[in-house]
Amino acid sequence: MRFASILISYTVPSPRFGWVEVSVAPETTRMAPNTGYRVNASDVATFSLPLSSDSPDGCKVAIDGYSGGWEVRCETGQKIIFGSKESAIGIRATHPRNLIELVFNGQDWKVFMAVGSLELI
Repeated sequence: MRFASILISYTVPSPRFGWVEVSVAPETTRMAPNTGYRVNASDVATFSLPLSSDSPDGCKVAIDGYSGGWEVRCETGQKIIFGSKESAIGIRATHPRNLIELVFNGQDWKVFMAVGSLELI
């Protein structure tokens, strides 16, 4: 009996944008389209989504809660869609090591990828 083996090699693509370090979280940080944010703070960092008027279709934002939690707030008229649920308020992760990537579809922000324990608020 012969067995065939197939080796599949897959490399995770790096994001098409750079990462901004957020080390203190005294106030809300407005996110910029096509930017990633790495939270390196002891408390919860708060972000607001880019304005819809500043966000082209398909643009992304990402947060890596490296050593702190984070919260993303919607601007007026925006929604975050996570699976079959949606929120006009936002989404959060209160523990470190949670990661999210959101993509803008011209109207709403959809969770493209998420790792960790996240909740819509």
